[in-house]
Amino acid sequence: MTFYVTTKTKSLISLGHVSELLQQQIQGLWLVFVISLAMVILCPIMYWVSDIQIERLAKPAEEELTNITNHIFL
Repeated sequence: MTFYVTTKTKSLISLGHVSELLQQQIQGLWLVFVISLAMVILCPIMYWVSDIQIERLAKPAEEELTNITNHIFL
């Protein structure tokens, strides 16, 4: 079965070709969905891990700043 699509030049497109294009679109949508789902899951985890790293790095710096401040003012 075939049907016509009107453009500048009339071209003949088979339903098999349209089905193939729709299948590619659906695969693309699945890929976008999977990547989005992975980002929704991974972003909070990465934020939590980076927050722990910042706190771990900030404690020695805070103690050093306290020591310097005490040394200056005492």
